[in-house]
Amino acid sequence: MNIIDYLIENTDRHWGNWGVWVDNSTNKIIGLHPLMDFNKAFTSYDTLEGAICQTSTARLSQKAAAIKALTKVMISDIRMISN
Repeated sequence: MNIIDYLIENTDRHWGNWGVWVDNSTNKIIGLHPLMDFNKAFTSYDTLEGAICQTSTARLSQKAAAIKALTKVMISDIRMISN
């Protein structure tokens, strides 16, 4: 989510902005809702670093959180995008 949020400039991701699917007959959680609260996307960052990532335990910019997230996923060819 940090990667997507950085790329689309979503500045409103925090721990209160997650939705879940619930089976109403059993009241059990089925899974995360695939799209949740993107109303602050594409609002233009002040800098290329983006806003402060609200889901990181460390104080990271959204760009730094996205780069950290890239180290956790298996992508064979990661390249920096020049501006």
